[in-house]
Amino acid sequence: VDGTWHVYAFRRSNGLGDVCFSQSLNPTLPDSGTHRRRIASWLRESGAMVPIFQYGNYFRRRTSILDLNVTNPGTSAATRTLSIPTGIELFAFGTGFVGAGTASASVILTDLESTDQAPSSTVAPFAFAENTSAKAGYFSWVVRTNTSRQIRSRLTGGDSSTVLRLSTDGWYDPLGMLF
Repeated sequence: VDGTWHVYAFRRSNGLGDVCFSQSLNPTLPDSGTHRRRIASWLRESGAMVPIFQYGNYFRRRTSILDLNVTNPGTSAATRTLSIPTGIELFAFGTGFVGAGTASASVILTDLESTDQAPSSTVAPFAFAENTSAKAGYFSWVVRTNTSRQIRSRLTGGDSSTVLRLSTDGWYDPLGMLF
């Protein structure tokens, strides 16, 4: 079944440790298992587990995925859904591009719990990138998601030839720990 699969370490009834996968954040463990801890969350897409590598709380897709490719994204805040696990708040990261139209545009990405504010080059919050008619803007980003794997994008300007692209590279998973 495609979707998010959580990986749990747990203790079996005989006291030995084991690992299991579940789509639930509150799973019934095999063999009346106890003392569970979620140790990872993984994606299954198109009938296969997404290849990743993990270093502690850092999860990186082996191949980045283009999650957004929008022409004329406008200046209003828009909710964007990313290709990361769902059901938990994560810190997604990737790269972005705001393409040069005939009008300039600045872009910012934020979590949905923060106040929606326009990006700026002079006051907070500063833009992630800016384009002009002569130059496109490339940027790296890290943004906290909600449990539905969503973030917000907002631009200051643009026109019918302005393009916004977001590539998702992976996520940081607090795994119940504080940073």
